[in-house]
Amino acid sequence: ASAWVRAEAEVAIVRSTAATIILSAACGALGMLMFTGDPWLTCIVLIIVLGIIAGLAFFMVCIMGWGIGPIEVVALVVFVGYSVTFSLHIAHDFAHIKDDDVFLKEVDIWIEERDQAWKNRLEGKAERRKTPHNQDQVALPSLTANSSDSNAANSASDVNTDASNNNNNNHNSKVPPSPQASPSSSSRKGGGGSRATSKKKSEKQQEEEAAAKREAAMTALSTRAPLTAQQRRMARARVSILRMGRAMLSSAASTIGSSAPLLLCTLTVFGKLGAVVIAVTVLSIVFALVTLPAVLMVIGPSAVPFHKRFVARLRTWQDRLS
Repeated sequence: ASAWVRAEAEVAIVRSTAATIILSAACGALGMLMFTGDPWLTCIVLIIVLGIIAGLAFFMVCIMGWGIGPIEVVALVVFVGYSVTFSLHIAHDFAHIKDDDVFLKEVDIWIEERDQAWKNRLEGKAERRKTPHNQDQVALPSLTANSSDSNAANSASDVNTDASNNNNNNHNSKVPPSPQASPSSSSRKGGGGSRATSKKKSEKQQEEEAAAKREAAMTALSTRAPLTAQQRRMARARVSILRMGRAMLSSAASTIGSSAPLLLCTLTVFGKLGAVVIAVTVLSIVFALVTLPAVLMVIGPSAVPFHKRFVARLRTWQDRLS
């Protein structure tokens, strides 16, 4: 009888937990729809969030071997909202980037330059591997044959330098010091001015180089062909990662660092809580910076607002029916 009651209780807990997770995810989807303004983007983020929760359940049950108890149920329900935050930042920035944004083409040009630099570096390494090593080696017999001559020449040069140094010392001891200031002192006095002028020149050179780079970038942007739909999605995803990635990584690192001491607690509740926080943070940041941008590059919505796309699609349907 006790086993039957326990089984019924576990089934009830699982059902109530699933219903609560679905309700919490629906509330989160409404919030995402308000911020992004795109139902398709909201559905993508909602699927990502459900994947994070499934990964958290796998971590607790399969990896850690915990049973379904009150701590696990609370963790699954409470951290639904926390797992939304990272993906929502990327989705919000992706939705509000327009096609005429100059930063899109700048990022695309920067990535092309980086790819070209990597390509040139790989080609240089391949050419170095193809060159034979015998050309770089020096013949050893010629060095051994001329070693005696070189030693003799070196000894003769050492004797001549010692003699010249002795003559110079005797001459300097006879000549009295001049009353004028030494060149070292004059150089010390003028060192500050020369450093200041060199610093000003370097700053001017940096400003001129930055202005030249900006002009070159603007000319490249003006002569560049318009991006296709796939290229625009990829560029928008890259821009979202570049804008939000650093802040998200720092936030995840601070959360993991503050939760790590909980793993050392003797109470089981705090140890489980710290492990769950670290696991859901790692899953959320990986899904937000790896999985979500990849999905947006493939099937992400366009930069046109959803209501305009919906009206245009209705008009096309009307034209087809008529």
